[in-house]
Amino acid sequence: MATSKQNSYLLVAAIDFGTTYSGYAFSTRYDFQRNPTNTFLKQWVDPTSSMMYNKTSTCILFTKDKKFSKFGFEAEAKYMDLILDKEQKDWFFFRRFKMSLYDLQSIDKEVYLEDETGKPMPAFVVFTESLRYMKQSLLDDAKNQQTDIKLQEIKWIITVPAIWSDPAKSFMRRAAVEVICKIYLNDCSEIIANK
Repeated sequence: MATSKQNSYLLVAAIDFGTTYSGYAFSTRYDFQRNPTNTFLKQWVDPTSSMMYNKTSTCILFTKDKKFSKFGFEAEAKYMDLILDKEQKDWFFFRRFKMSLYDLQSIDKEVYLEDETGKPMPAFVVFTESLRYMKQSLLDDAKNQQTDIKLQEIKWIITVPAIWSDPAKSFMRRAAVEVICKIYLNDCSEIIANK
């Protein structure tokens, strides 16, 4: 039986945060009721080839001040430009970092990731900034497709590997709550979906 909370969602937003590629899709309740296959699927353009894809590379670039710069294909292109200009030394570039959580046995201590050149950064920052980018991009696309959707009217789904340990799933849930749920009051109990 559907609850009033479930019926209050006007949009379902799904983020597939993959090992190699990531993407998202969303559907309005109205579209789903009329045709469940009518879903908006983000089209990403690879700036190096001008090809369009349903997903973008799972990589993220931070400035030398550890501030978010780019995500996905845009991060790869910017990092290549930095390499060509020999300016990449102090930047932080992370690629295919999701599975670094695979062996996570505890979330009690601060977990660090090493970028492409071995520089450390807190994993929580890398994951939250990646999710923040995906969330904002999705919200921008939803705004272009649908007017007057409030954040509280969106049901969020973020996939994680079923093979992950409970601490790894907990880590991802904490990152998702930080990015998505702290913005507004929402029930985040079902934000993570195993795939």
